[in-house]
Amino acid sequence: MTIPMLDAMAPILGENIASLFRLMGIAEEEIAEAIKRHPLEAIQINRAFSVLCPRMNLFAHKTQELYRHHAREILERVRSGEDTRPGTKAEVLAALAESSFASVLNESAHVLADRLMADIFPEYQQPEGWAPQEWMDGAADDALKAARRLVSDDSRDLNQKRSN
Repeated sequence: MTIPMLDAMAPILGENIASLFRLMGIAEEEIAEAIKRHPLEAIQINRAFSVLCPRMNLFAHKTQELYRHHAREILERVRSGEDTRPGTKAEVLAALAESSFASVLNESAHVLADRLMADIFPEYQQPEGWAPQEWMDGAADDALKAARRLVSDDSRDLNQKRSN
């Protein structure tokens, strides 16, 4: 099913189910693109669909481009044999966005969110006058490591899925 077709079916399927299928379609598109870029790893990359299942609690009501970035990062990890369980930059940004609704982000989280926005959305422009101090870079790096652990997903272990 194509994404425009799913958009048309949303009223029938229900928005949550339609959104899930849209994200699954993006996962399939990104797998196909990754295989084009790395044909020698095609079998390995093709197996990644099971670990690309979207976490609706993080990606619900977020831009499809955010999920696309998530899928690309996971596929790159699969291709290079890295651990797929730690949170992706997209998951961290989604979690920061959700957290910002509950309370104000501290400065290191704000710097991290700004950095992730620029990384994930190339068209993003920093707010006028926003210039975090250099020492905040280290704090943002530490915040990214901690956040990756917090949003990690043990069910996304491709090695475990192969042995089952």
